[in-house]
Amino acid sequence: MVAALAFLMTPIGALVTMLLITFFQFRLILGEEAFLAGQIGQPYQDYLRAVPRLIPRLRTTLPPSTAKPQWIRAFLTELTPIGVFIAIAVVSWRFDHMLMVRTILVVFGVSLVARAIMPKAAKPTSPQPGSPE
Repeated sequence: MVAALAFLMTPIGALVTMLLITFFQFRLILGEEAFLAGQIGQPYQDYLRAVPRLIPRLRTTLPPSTAKPQWIRAFLTELTPIGVFIAIAVVSWRFDHMLMVRTILVVFGVSLVARAIMPKAAKPTSPQPGSPE
């Protein structure tokens, strides 16, 4: 989304913004990883080794899952960033600030309604204390 906003900035402003946000993101990622490694321990370390940090792999090292993909739920969950991207890409050419704000607010409202009517995901059951696994 930042890359889309960079098209609305001057070239120097876009470059500085992209560099600062990239720096901030790396600091945030490293801080979160250190915190989670301290909280969770070895399972998180195993996760870090199995999953790439930023750039996805073409082939996974994880075993295949038996869970069925829920593409509609995934799309509805990501409705806000998708809608904001489309709003910026389609409406920004008019340079109408209020139209852009209204479009983003409508997208946000639609995503809230979609999340409200979306059925809840089934939570995995965990073994009861004292029962054999």
